[in-house]
Amino acid sequence: MRIILVAAVLAVCASYAAAQGGPPVTLGDSSVPVAASDIQQGATDAPIYGFSLTRAGGPGVVTFDALDFSQLGSATTSDFTAMYLYSVPFTGTPTLLGTITTTPFSFSGFSFSLTTGSPNNFTILVDVPVAATLGNQFQCQVTNAGVTVTGATVSAATITGQVHTIVAPSGAQMSVEDSLNNAIASATTYDMAAAQGDTPVAGQTYTFEILSTGSVNLDLTGTTPVVATAGANCAVSVTQPASVSIPPTTSVTFDVLVDPTAAGAFSFNVVIQNNTTTNPYIFAVNGNAVAAGTATQLVITTQPGGGTGGVAWPQQPVVQAQDAGGNLINTFSGTIDVTITTNPGTGALSGTTSFATTNGEWSFTDLSIDEAGTGYRLTFTTAGLSDAVSDLFNITVGPAAQLAITTQPGNGTGGLPLSTAPVVQVQDAGGNALTSDAGRTITAAILTGPGQIVAGGTADTSGGSATFSALAVDLAGTYTLEFTATSLTGATSGSFDITVGPAAALMIVTQPGGAAAGQPFNTQPVVHVVDAGGNLRTGDNATLVDASLIGGTGGAVLGGTTQVPASGGVVTFTDLEVDLPGTGYQLEFVDSVASLAVVTSAAFGVSGTATQLAVVTQPGGAVAGASFVTQPAVEIRDALGSVVASDNTTVVSVTLLAGTGNLGGTLTATASAGVATFTNLSIDTAGAGFQLEFTSTPTLTTVQSVVFSVAGVAAQLAIVQQPGGAAPGVAFTQQPVIEVRDAAGVLVATDNATQVTVSITVGTGDASAVLSGTATVTAVNGVVTFAGLSIDLAGSGYTLDFDDGGALTDVTSAAFNVTAPGTGGGGGGKDSDSCSTTDGGNQSLLWLLLACGIIGASRLRRSRA
Repeated sequence: MRIILVAAVLAVCASYAAAQGGPPVTLGDSSVPVAASDIQQGATDAPIYGFSLTRAGGPGVVTFDALDFSQLGSATTSDFTAMYLYSVPFTGTPTLLGTITTTPFSFSGFSFSLTTGSPNNFTILVDVPVAATLGNQFQCQVTNAGVTVTGATVSAATITGQVHTIVAPSGAQMSVEDSLNNAIASATTYDMAAAQGDTPVAGQTYTFEILSTGSVNLDLTGTTPVVATAGANCAVSVTQPASVSIPPTTSVTFDVLVDPTAAGAFSFNVVIQNNTTTNPYIFAVNGNAVAAGTATQLVITTQPGGGTGGVAWPQQPVVQAQDAGGNLINTFSGTIDVTITTNPGTGALSGTTSFATTNGEWSFTDLSIDEAGTGYRLTFTTAGLSDAVSDLFNITVGPAAQLAITTQPGNGTGGLPLSTAPVVQVQDAGGNALTSDAGRTITAAILTGPGQIVAGGTADTSGGSATFSALAVDLAGTYTLEFTATSLTGATSGSFDITVGPAAALMIVTQPGGAAAGQPFNTQPVVHVVDAGGNLRTGDNATLVDASLIGGTGGAVLGGTTQVPASGGVVTFTDLEVDLPGTGYQLEFVDSVASLAVVTSAAFGVSGTATQLAVVTQPGGAVAGASFVTQPAVEIRDALGSVVASDNTTVVSVTLLAGTGNLGGTLTATASAGVATFTNLSIDTAGAGFQLEFTSTPTLTTVQSVVFSVAGVAAQLAIVQQPGGAAPGVAFTQQPVIEVRDAAGVLVATDNATQVTVSITVGTGDASAVLSGTATVTAVNGVVTFAGLSIDLAGSGYTLDFDDGGALTDVTSAAFNVTAPGTGGGGGGKDSDSCSTTDGGNQSLLWLLLACGIIGASRLRRSRA
């Protein structure tokens, strides 16, 4: 790929050179331009600009000897330590023409002879210090007037290079700040007195923050990574950070207790061991110690910040015990109490309102007020000191946080709207109504109770509330409801009752079935009189229900008692029958005064005289000497194929029609509701091509089973579903399934004991990969089904081994890949035929040098030396 790219670049360069003409020297873009890039802090030899000078022809020597250019970007002189001008020939070694370390942006004092015809390429590179300002940019511009070529005229328009932005370096980086966010650079001195005031001789604790500013984890190293070494006039001790591995953009803190020996200046050093280039990170601390006075007053050093109802304020109050001069007395011990002393309404203060200190300062963390209001004021008190009174502050209505029921649901009857519709309000965390909330969907669900909501289960807010005017529950009982909305805390109602309502419908609870021509149905229909919610009207003993026949064979007549009164709301038919066989019959039920909706039964058939047998459950899961896992069942049917459900006498016999061996078990079965079911049939010999034949008394048309195999002793494992759809750390979308088979490959369906264990085949995929999930699974009816298997690392050519740990022949899966989403094809995740992307700017130069036949950036360094 690189050879092709170099050839293409050279072809472009040749084409460019052939096209030149006109004046003796032309200023133009480089044949291989320097692309826009990011330049890391601390980078060296980062290309920022490329241009060319093309000599059209003519006699004599034409010499390039000076270059002036403008820096259009925001980078300043503090953002670079040096810039370099190089010639970059097609062959040979690049030549350093000039170096500048400050403005003006001008190279001079060199002499370069321009060749004729092809462009002479030049590049400007820059070294960026570690302290360069992030986000500042380099962008060079060269004009025709800025190029001096001895003895020749230069022509071209203004040429502006691409933008190059200073970014943080890759790898681990760190910085340190005090509790006031003042940065403390390594190898500097931190003036604690100037930043945070004097330190009492009784001692004081200071907090420092370590920030991870690089692209990988910042790791603190050593048994005690932070060490404070006392210098003059103090003792120091360190509380180590809570974590020693700090992800990018996060931070940890450590505390230093400074205990001055006497009033006056003190000093100490801090050393932080870490995995960055600034290891160890060292800074000195200077401070001033003063004698402590006597605490006389409470002083609020951080006022309570206004917040929203029910939520801890973003700015929590901090209160100090101070002397009359306003100095913190950090030896003071006592308990502080805070109360609301100016209350614009009925707001209540929550959180930790009383706690003790031993260092003279109380920092509150979780205070909140529930009710929105204007002009709250707090008072802080502790024994022996004057009180502190806060400034006035406000509590506003916050974002939607919860639901509250302002009108509880009333009682009702089954299937009809409740007597009192529940009303649900959207509130903030403090219980303040959001009166502007509209269009939010609130959903009601049954929390306790036997039935379900059949209507009006959702409602939208308007003016901050939602009214469930159509909410109806079906079954009688005692209920509570839960109301929910996306991202809000739900609300639970009080209890209410649903009772049985007025008659509203008929309901078939037992369908007619087992019908034979001229005989009462084996299963007679049962109909309930119910209310709108489907509740049985147990007090109904008067409703008359008529049954009529629809569909089926033309001319058929419904016999028996077709009008039956309800008894406790239940209408039970006892002797209905249809005189003609056929299919597609239905019964229609209606009350005698037609006040309730008509209800129609499911379609059913009426059988005629029994004529034939039919296998409805085929034998299956046969293992030599054991009862079939699936036993055959045979129906008694009429000439139309309908089950003669009234048949409870026909005896069905079974014989072995094909296959070698003996059929064992109970070889006859008597019909029950037209079905003869065998229970313990078995065959004593393994093999293939078995078939059963069924005959009957009285004689009906015989029937044969499907051909089936009888398994022998378990001998091998076989994969019936391969693993597939694998991504790192995610369960395969297609989990493997294994069968236990005999030597002939027949499933041993009676096997419920074999345990199969899966593992990654040694030498396949990534050698460090781990297989997770349930690795050992027991067969069920001869089938071992794995679930939840996954592999943690991407890789290709994985196979899995399946082993019973015993005498069965093991099996290995087909090869498969574990592919991270979005990588396509499961590639290895490394760039193919490309350079490392560690430093985008240096890569632009590398491609330029490759195109021109140069061996690498290291030769630039050697030539500069």
